[in-house]
Amino acid sequence: MDKTGKKYMVMFSLVHSELDNFKKGCDPSTGCSRFLDEPLVFEADTLKELLKEIKKFFNVSQSGLLLNSCDELGRLDVQTHSLTLDGLRCSYNRTVKDFKTGKRDLWLNDICGHVTKIESPDLKKELEIENRK
Repeated sequence: MDKTGKKYMVMFSLVHSELDNFKKGCDPSTGCSRFLDEPLVFEADTLKELLKEIKKFFNVSQSGLLLNSCDELGRLDVQTHSLTLDGLRCSYNRTVKDFKTGKRDLWLNDICGHVTKIESPDLKKELEIENRK
């Protein structure tokens, strides 16, 4: 935690996926939006560390992160290519040749979350304040 007692958190719970063909692009008729059974939550002391952790988890580069996506302040979308509709982590690196030559289509996922800056409570201090009331 940094000196101000603040840290960053993002919770991903919504995913939109479409089948992607390298030459033709995404097929909107295959679009599927779903909520994750369990939201994915990431926390870090700094925004830079948070983004690094997310990139590592989803196996994406900086270009796979869309900051303030759709002009929503604090919105963070992660774009990944996966082999299956249920996949979230990027498998593009393993299949890039087959994808680019049209031998394989991949699912393009847009995983949506919001970054918040949270403050860790000083429980002793809060209890003292509540006891004074």
